[in-house]
Amino acid sequence: MTGTLLNMLTVGIGGTLGLLAGRRLSAKFQTAVMNVLGLFTAVLGVGMALKTSNPLVLLASLLAGTALGEWIDLDRRLEQLGVFLQRRFGAVNFKPSPEEKSTPERGSSLSLRVVPNQEPVPAEETAPEEQPVPNPGPGLDAPPAQMSSRFVAGFVGASLLFCVGPMSIMGAIQDGLTGDYSTLAIKAVMDGFAAIVLASSLGVGVLFSVFTILVYQGSITMAAGLVQGILTPAMVSELTAAGGILIFAIGLGLLEIKRVKVANMLPAIFFAPFVYRLFGLFK
Repeated sequence: MTGTLLNMLTVGIGGTLGLLAGRRLSAKFQTAVMNVLGLFTAVLGVGMALKTSNPLVLLASLLAGTALGEWIDLDRRLEQLGVFLQRRFGAVNFKPSPEEKSTPERGSSLSLRVVPNQEPVPAEETAPEEQPVPNPGPGLDAPPAQMSSRFVAGFVGASLLFCVGPMSIMGAIQDGLTGDYSTLAIKAVMDGFAAIVLASSLGVGVLFSVFTILVYQGSITMAAGLVQGILTPAMVSELTAAGGILIFAIGLGLLEIKRVKVANMLPAIFFAPFVYRLFGLFK
């Protein structure tokens, strides 16, 4: 649970800084931070992938897992889940940049969906029918309904950004199986940065997303811990190697080099231990 607790801490700190900073965070700074995170993530993924003891096991796992993921189309389903929750609870809308309009799927497989040079805005600013209710009079605060809508937008939007993504799942499994929370540590930095941007626009609701992180990632970590005794160290190494390829792909996305549907590759990390065992039967 160390990685999850660290993730909660960075979101809390980032959200607090966002509340204090308002909208003063420059796009240039956002881009610089994302480049650093992208490079570090890619290098970490390569290091994890090199832990495989049999490249053929890694390749077979990736092919089988990706085939299943493409058939189910996990990437699109995660996107649909996000859109549904945004519409259902009035969560965050994002102003698309010109290049984002031409590549609508950019970043959809990442745990971090805040794109540099792009600023999240409340739904009420983009939907005319949801314009804020005018202030009823001097000295009166915003109507309770408006304040509630903004809180829900921040909470649900941040929860989606921090939990719907392969890095969240892979990192939690890795933490539960081996105690290695390096993947979640990188995700924590990303989420902390995103929390600054979100909280500056959507307010205190973003801070409460730490409870979603605790329940979601914590549950996956605990479930992984329960099956720890079933997997041998060699099988865990192959699982880690498959996850490393996914982490590397996420790094490419952060650097805007290549957008890979990482979510469709997620089944590979579950295939890896069984493919390793299957290869062992033919030795």
